[in-house]
Amino acid sequence: MQLLIGVVAAVAIWQLLTRTRINTWAILIGVVAFHGVVTVVVGGPASSLEILVALGAMFVSFTVASAIRTVESVGTDLDDLRTDPAMLRADGVRLAEHLTSLGFEATPEGWLHLDGRGWDSLTLRRGVVNVLMVSGDHGPQMELTTFFDDGRVLTTVQSARDHVADHVLRQCFVDADVEVRVTEHERSIDWVTGTSRSALEIPLADLTDHMLSAERDHIGQLRSGIVGSMMRELRQQHLDLGSVINRADVVDSLRPT
Repeated sequence: MQLLIGVVAAVAIWQLLTRTRINTWAILIGVVAFHGVVTVVVGGPASSLEILVALGAMFVSFTVASAIRTVESVGTDLDDLRTDPAMLRADGVRLAEHLTSLGFEATPEGWLHLDGRGWDSLTLRRGVVNVLMVSGDHGPQMELTTFFDDGRVLTTVQSARDHVADHVLRQCFVDADVEVRVTEHERSIDWVTGTSRSALEIPLADLTDHMLSAERDHIGQLRSGIVGSMMRELRQQHLDLGSVINRADVVDSLRPT
């Protein structure tokens, strides 16, 4: 009986977190309290194993559902960006200034604010090299992106815990500084264009919408693989390490069909 009650509580946590907007901690406290009351009233005696399995089911349900809720909240924020943030983080401003010193130009709308997460974002461009940077609680993060005429997208990142769609050619340089990542990205552009593809220069006025559209598409991919992403986070494991140049999976994907 204890095991059944625990499973019901785990399902309740999952449903409430993924299908409602009720505060996360209110859900957790409410379900745990309900579980405690039901256990006392109708649960009866339970073995240590039953208790551990029930608690484990609730923990897994809460952890995964909370991660899904976070991913979906980012997607919601991307649809409701606010211009002119009230306050910008100093480290984010420094990174933006550094990119500007390297020849990157910010889009006309400038900094945008994601209310739900408390993040700020900025899109910049230098030729066919586009940058989407996000300034948040854990420091600024940036993704270099280039679009090609056949629908392929080249991205260069610092962290790669999740899988990407087949048309995305991703390379991850975990400890590299900004200049190295830009250089590696441009080397890879030259290599991809050598396979009879052309890199596209997106008009600066359209760039933010273009970049955010790609991020929205990625949200669905991230949601479906959230458990794998969390496991790689725990193991400090990254995907697609190193350059895409001559990487077997990328060579195969670029081969004419």
